Amino acid sequence: MSSSKNSISDKLRSLRAGCGLSQECVANQLRISQKTYSRWENEADAIPLCTLSQICSVLGADIHQLIGSEPSLTEEVQHLRKEVVELQHALSQFLPPPY
Repeated sequence: MSSSKNSISDKLRSLRAGCGLSQECVANQLRISQKTYSRWENEADAIPLCTLSQICSVLGADIHQLIGSEPSLTEEVQHLRKEVVELQHALSQFLPPPY
């Protein structure tokens, strides 16, 4: 498990929770199982690098927020990010189910 509150998995969990999304919702949008996503948040498996940009898109985040090289966003920008994520979630309901 993580020994640092700044690990990618901790940031991933924080971003998801900040958007008000469940692991299952994010997993569905990524077209993976909830178990796979949970293992990423719990550091049981490494997140594939090719998936990071998709995760950021789903969470309305920038890759720098996950790797920690950018200062935190202002409250207004965070609010807008949450609205974008909510719209993405609403639109994802029109996509076919994941494999």
